[in-house]
Amino acid sequence: MNQRVTTFLWVLVIVLSFGIFSDLVPQELRTAFYGLSWLFILIQSVSGINKVSFLKLRQSSLAMVVGLTLLFGINIFVSTAPAMTIQRLVALVINILIAYTLSIRSGGDFSLKVISDAFRKVLIFISILMAVIYLVEPKLLIDNGDNSNLIGTFKGLFPMKNVLGRFMVMAILFEFTRKKLSFSLIGLAFLWLIISKSATAFVAAATLIPLIFTKSLFKNRWSAVLLLVSMGAVLILFPIILEFPLTKLILEDYLGKSTNMSGRTDLWPYAIKAVSEQPWFGYGFSVFWDSKDANQQILRHFSWSPGHAHNGFIQLLIDFGLVGAIPVLFLYLKVSRFSIKLYSMGTKLMFSFCYLLLVFNFSQSELVGRNSFTFIFFLFLFFLSRTGITSLQNSRAS
Repeated sequence: MNQRVTTFLWVLVIVLSFGIFSDLVPQELRTAFYGLSWLFILIQSVSGINKVSFLKLRQSSLAMVVGLTLLFGINIFVSTAPAMTIQRLVALVINILIAYTLSIRSGGDFSLKVISDAFRKVLIFISILMAVIYLVEPKLLIDNGDNSNLIGTFKGLFPMKNVLGRFMVMAILFEFTRKKLSFSLIGLAFLWLIISKSATAFVAAATLIPLIFTKSLFKNRWSAVLLLVSMGAVLILFPIILEFPLTKLILEDYLGKSTNMSGRTDLWPYAIKAVSEQPWFGYGFSVFWDSKDANQQILRHFSWSPGHAHNGFIQLLIDFGLVGAIPVLFLYLKVSRFSIKLYSMGTKLMFSFCYLLLVFNFSQSELVGRNSFTFIFFLFLFFLSRTGITSLQNSRAS
């Protein structure tokens, strides 16, 4: 019974964090609906938790609580819109608590079968629903929003095509972690991924497969360091890679993208300039793009509204500055380090997710975001890693 409840909670987390069906909720009710839904998940995830486990994890996370309190306090103080920052930080705190409580409910199960089951259920349900809608009224699955870059693209039941693509990549990842694979579900997820034409998700899926199927990627620590350095080099050299003939062929002829990544590379210099003007503490969490600063410095140069920096690392600096970015990157390194240990023991999901987090945040802002699945799951893995590696031996994917 407890596992069924946990699976149901993860289904709700997936649906809400990916914004599935969000267009069906009226705009004026959306904030209240999502707020109440996340509170419901938090209350349900807290109920039934083993008190001994809760107290043990609470003591080990005391430093994090103190650090977050100080960071959020500073963030509100320096914010260009304090009231809005408080509102969005409250949503972020709820997400953190949900990740915290769900990690306790997992009982140290590193196979994460419950989450895999949840992704299966959501994938099957929305696939059937999208197929029916496509036959009856296909226009409902096409983006007709305010962003001119996205009008006419297939988004399915998601807010936009890139979110659809990210969901399918995560569904593929969780399916590959199971001992008994369903190739029909993997094929189904790949089909929706191809239909979405999300370049970032397509690259993420294509490069994820070798990580999953490689028997032993890390023979020693230096191989892990080499991989991270190589990935960093690719990110640095990315503007040059965009000019390769093969890159242009894939982007322009198949995906219908320009080599400026639909305007993202044009946006980054302006966003970096904004960071340089308030480098230490940023502008306040998730408020910059709604402020006069953004309008004066960036938005007037574009015919479309970016909404975020389209790069998770730049957005992190805009929201929290260097003071906030350093501890976030430190958490990422801790989770990555632990994921390498698990990878060497045959459990590849955590490292594969850390890799995807890097890829997604190169063109999206998912490193720290409220109501974001990647952020919630990242924190979930962090809290789960603190329970230690001892329970792994009895927690293989099934």
